[in-house]
Amino acid sequence: MKEYFKILVSIVCLIGAIFEVIFTEVTTVPIAISKRNPINSIKEIPLNTGDNTVYDFSADELGLIYLPNNDNFDQDYDYEPVAQANHTVRIPVLTYHQIAALPKAGIARDYFVSPEIFEQQLQYLRLKNYKTLTPQEFFAQLSKGENPIQKSIMLTFDDGNNNNYKNAFPLLVKYGFVGVFYISSGNLAINKTALQEMANAGMIIDSHGRNHLDLTKVTNSDTLWSEIVGSKQALQSITGHTIYSFTYAGCGYNGNVVGVVKSAGYLIAFSCGKSIDHKSSSRYALSRMHVYNDMEDFKKLLSGTWDYPASYSN
Repeated sequence: MKEYFKILVSIVCLIGAIFEVIFTEVTTVPIAISKRNPINSIKEIPLNTGDNTVYDFSADELGLIYLPNNDNFDQDYDYEPVAQANHTVRIPVLTYHQIAALPKAGIARDYFVSPEIFEQQLQYLRLKNYKTLTPQEFFAQLSKGENPIQKSIMLTFDDGNNNNYKNAFPLLVKYGFVGVFYISSGNLAINKTALQEMANAGMIIDSHGRNHLDLTKVTNSDTLWSEIVGSKQALQSITGHTIYSFTYAGCGYNGNVVGVVKSAGYLIAFSCGKSIDHKSSSRYALSRMHVYNDMEDFKKLLSGTWDYPASYSN
């Protein structure tokens, strides 16, 4: 009888050891996976805190919990990042114009990203644990002179096209991202009520001048003041929020223009470019990369590679 009892105890101990190993594997492996490259079965759920700092994941089909990762700057790029320039801060700043169906032909289609592709791009940023920055946050990181810990990006929208309100704004809210909308105050395609709604929802409404002029060709000081200072005052009166950044219409600027931008109290100003690396000394002539209606091209931009998408060659 004693021998049977010993055998029974041994079997129970063995079963207990097996369950301990299984439990340890289940609870530790998913954490290691989630820190670098979450598997495809993950279902994403936006946090409701609104802090836009880390992203949460729900349990997958197996009931495993995946932890958020906000220490991921050097991790998980689909394309090898280009070498970073010395003494720079790496933050991709991307430019959109129209979020709507593409025209069938013509150069105008370069300025369109369809709502479907735009949503795919936002989903991709969520999956890769990106944080969207406001101009103030961008300036603060630039002033530190070091790369952020979490992958960070600025999503900017030029010209204030109404489809930015109808199509881009709801998707940004859906995925918990901040968009920076550069508006020409003298020609509002997005009405004041909509701009207020966007600002109250956490979007940034900043200045793109008053009448979308090439400021390098403006010689009248009153006109230049109106474009740079007057537009800022007008938009601030609409949204009730201080404006900290400016974008040059047509990407054009010169020393005189930059001088007025500085005196108007802007922290930073953007032109165009093909780099995701920035210097504090160039904070009034910062680079932004243009986004096309192409997912692979979008992934390349995040790694610092700009080229004209092959899909646009037809």
